[in-house]
Amino acid sequence: MGRKKPIILVATQTDQRNTTDYDSDVPVSAKEGEALASDIGATAYVECDVYSQTSVRRVFAEVVLAALKFRKRKSSIVNKLLKR
Repeated sequence: MGRKKPIILVATQTDQRNTTDYDSDVPVSAKEGEALASDIGATAYVECDVYSQTSVRRVFAEVVLAALKFRKRKSSIVNKLLKR
């Protein structure tokens, strides 16, 4: 079985959570989002809105951290030769 890839659950348009101008879909609360992230085995749950630059930066920071944490280690040629 191969190595699993990290999952980051991102909740978008959280600034519209408190308005009544949403379509037929009911907004998801932060607690429901965290529960879903836990259920699917997500590495992180991040909320984001278009008006806050810090929330967008936090999404990218979480993606970079997950990528660095789960990156494949490159083995050197010397290690490959010594294993044979």
